[in-house]
Amino acid sequence: MAKNSKRFDVYRSPNSDQYWAYETDAEYYDLLDATVWVGAKGKVLHSEIADRIFDDNWASELYLHLFKGLLVATGLDTKTRLREEIPRVVWEAAYRAEETQDGHRIEFVPVENGGFSAQLTLFDPDSPQWLVEPRWTGIRIDGKALRNAFDRKPKKTIADETKCRDWLGDIIGSSPLKKTHKKDDLKELALEDFNVSERFFLKIWKEIIEQHGATEWSKPGAPKNRE
Repeated sequence: MAKNSKRFDVYRSPNSDQYWAYETDAEYYDLLDATVWVGAKGKVLHSEIADRIFDDNWASELYLHLFKGLLVATGLDTKTRLREEIPRVVWEAAYRAEETQDGHRIEFVPVENGGFSAQLTLFDPDSPQWLVEPRWTGIRIDGKALRNAFDRKPKKTIADETKCRDWLGDIIGSSPLKKTHKKDDLKELALEDFNVSERFFLKIWKEIIEQHGATEWSKPGAPKNRE
């Protein structure tokens, strides 16, 4: 079964000042989650920063990619009820509904299973905007394409891995007979400070323990208290 885009925690409005979370490897993202992902640099939000998702040009950055054809958004045509690609030229004049300007307006409406579904209404200069029916609903973007277009993760290098190996080697090598740190704590630091993968850390963890004969470090649990 294809994995659906879903929010782990849902709050009352798109500009909620509460906890905001979403899947980081979803098959696709709804437009709101995609906008948050772009603005949050690919990280899950845990603060009131979610309240500013449209105040810091995050939406504009995403819409520009859609307009340039660097990304494709699809939506359900309200007449045919078929999902189709939204023409890229539409995004040049797209804006959020709260703003007051001529153009194609984006609105977020609550859905039964939680979260918000985006709908896009084309501007009609001959009709009051609020009387025009949305052209597309359920707007979403392919997850892999979005992550590739806004690749926020720094690339790991051989230098990073070398520094991590030296760092871990110094810690274990300085106390081979007595474990001084928890493995999980060191792993967390390595992934954050040296941008290495978990697989790389586990590999050098084993190698360094064998190199120093530090068998105590291979035992599970926290370090024993010093005497």
